[in-house]
Amino acid sequence: MTSHDLSVYLILSAGLLAMPIGAYGLLEALNKRRTGKGWVTGLIATYALGVLLCAFALALNGWWYAGAVLTLMLVPVETALKKHGLRRRRVPIEG
Repeated sequence: MTSHDLSVYLILSAGLLAMPIGAYGLLEALNKRRTGKGWVTGLIATYALGVLLCAFALALNGWWYAGAVLTLMLVPVETALKKHGLRRRRVPIEG
């Protein structure tokens, strides 16, 4: 096992650990529970970071095509942030 393999495994394991932890916040936001709470936003960010870490580790190992497909798991993050109330426009547009 080389140091390259070890670094890929460590990055991938950190991403795999962060994804289920952050998925709790993703589900809370999608079900519109606890809207406006800051810790839910943090958990959503943890989920997104876990997905990006896994995709980066796979690309680092030469499996960029698997990492590219894995980034599709980021699609529900925008919906969750909208339902959570973070991406709402606070000032109405005049015109």
